[in-house]
Amino acid sequence: MVSFWKSWRYKFGNNKPAGVVDGLRNPTHIANKFADVFEAASKPNNPIINAAAKLEFQNRLMNYESISSPAPFTVYEVEKCIGMLKRGKAPGIDGLSTEHIVYCHPIIIVQLTCLFNSMIKLGYVPDEFGTGVIIPLIKNATGDVSSTDNYRGITLSPILSKLFELCMLLRFSDFFTVI
Repeated sequence: MVSFWKSWRYKFGNNKPAGVVDGLRNPTHIANKFADVFEAASKPNNPIINAAAKLEFQNRLMNYESISSPAPFTVYEVEKCIGMLKRGKAPGIDGLSTEHIVYCHPIIIVQLTCLFNSMIKLGYVPDEFGTGVIIPLIKNATGDVSSTDNYRGITLSPILSKLFELCMLLRFSDFFTVI
């Protein structure tokens, strides 16, 4: 019982955002302010370095020699990746959570395997896989909760895009390099 109430207070307790953020009171204005802050955080720090990296990428892409189509994903691989998904997380914009995939009928594994293989074969990823909702979270509850500097954004992504990413990483991680 104690752990239940501890969890309840953690999730629904006093870590709610302030009614005033950066001097703004209107919820729409506050949301727009957060949108501006998070957009600025995702822009390149140095446009010159960004342009050089983009040019290098385009040159490498033009010189890229494709190997034959990779072997299709197996049901076993998709099932393994489903087991790697973190549970208890908030659902994405589509309302689906890990638990929907984990606890549904096993036929979903076959269907997802077919979907992912079709995506690889056609070289097409649905636009919805790249959508998400950014939620501002307070960094320091004892800090100034009325300042956007005390918030960080987390993105709630669709679970199927996370699963596809895990499958891609499982299969192709040897081809990625960390720089």
